[in-house]
Amino acid sequence: MCEKNRNYMYEMYSTMKKLKEQGEWANDFDKAVRCSKCGDWLPPYTRGRVHWCSCKSLGIDGTSHYTRVLYKENRPDQAEIREVEEVLKMTDW
Repeated sequence: MCEKNRNYMYEMYSTMKKLKEQGEWANDFDKAVRCSKCGDWLPPYTRGRVHWCSCKSLGIDGTSHYTRVLYKENRPDQAEIREVEEVLKMTDW
């Protein structure tokens, strides 16, 4: 994953943490999702805008109240989902 996407993940994670601390996080889903085609990780919080992976196969639209996962084609059988903190500690993206 490029440095731009890593910085975006950090920014969204920081905002998500602040919302949780303030008691404004009502979303049950707070995990990062990985595109099975290009390997990009997407955060669950995107400020209500759709954020696409680099190959445009997977998109996330997330706020503090909902997370919507979008697929350009058919939904894959399995998606890799991990804690955002765990993804940020990884070095291979």
